[in-house]
Amino acid sequence: MFTTGYEITTAATNVFNAIVTAIFGWKLYRDIKPNERKALWGIVFILFFIVCVLGSVVHGVQITPEVKDLLWNILFFILVLMMASFVTAIVYETDGLSKAKQTAVPALLLGAVYLILRLTIPAVKQMRFTAFSIYAIVLLVYAIIKLVAVRKEKPYVKNFLYGIICLVVGSLAQTMKFIKFHFIYDFNYNSVYHLFTLFLLLFVYKGLKESQKYPNS
Repeated sequence: MFTTGYEITTAATNVFNAIVTAIFGWKLYRDIKPNERKALWGIVFILFFIVCVLGSVVHGVQITPEVKDLLWNILFFILVLMMASFVTAIVYETDGLSKAKQTAVPALLLGAVYLILRLTIPAVKQMRFTAFSIYAIVLLVYAIIKLVAVRKEKPYVKNFLYGIICLVVGSLAQTMKFIKFHFIYDFNYNSVYHLFTLFLLLFVYKGLKESQKYPNS
């Protein structure tokens, strides 16, 4: 029923990230005052949790190719929503709610273009995460520019910047299919990517804790 080797390790790292996301999400829900920040980042954490759970199923459970293909399509749809939500939340931190709303629409439209290309062009679908990374990096570069611009005015956003750098490095590592090694268990590029997303979670959590000293109006 369950996979083995690199796949089961990848599934396990997904499960671990899901648990960490749930813990951090709950702590932030409890600690952050009810406002736009709480709502926007709450969406990001919920979507990331769903991505981790679906990823653990895709990698860890032996399922038919048809079912796996369906799950991958759903997974990438949620990934698009998550990335758009993440960048929208970042812009809220840098420029406020009005700019965040303006960011959400083009981020979602760009994601829709990616999804359409994935469903209609076999080459894009075969690229899997590599093609998605192109979409993600476009949004992340925009987020980095926004964060760098306000890093002195709002020091806590440096944590988001460090987290994004970890995510970019992890995304690049995920495209390097030759990354495979054994350390107690079998790890590959997918497991390494999940390690970097864990660092992203840690930095985002730290940044949001510190953000309480700088409430957005």
